[in-house]
Amino acid sequence: MPSILSEPDITKLSDEELEKALAGLNIPTELKALAVSELTRRRIRETKNIIKNLKDSIQIFDLESSKQATTMIRLTWTIAVLTVFMLIAIAIQIFRISI
Repeated sequence: MPSILSEPDITKLSDEELEKALAGLNIPTELKALAVSELTRRRIRETKNIIKNLKDSIQIFDLESSKQATTMIRLTWTIAVLTVFMLIAIAIQIFRISI
C-alpha cells in the first residue's frame, strides 16, 4: 500500500492527514520525521500567534485599566472636595443656629 506522504507535498497536508499518516505503519522513518517536524512547525506558528494575541490583549487591558484608575482617582478627589464643602456648610448652619 503506498504512503500518502511524500517529501514535496508534506506541507500541503492538513494536520489531521499528517496525524493519520503518522499512525500508519508503512511510512519510512525519514518521512515520519518530516511529518513530525511539519506538525511541530505548525504548532509553533500557532503558539506564536496565540502569544501575540495575548500580548495585544494585555496591552489593551492595561490601557483600559489605566483609564479606569484615573477616573476612579478623579471621582475620589471629587467626593473628598464635596465632603469638605458639606462639612463647611454644616459648620455654618450650626454657627447660625447657635447665634
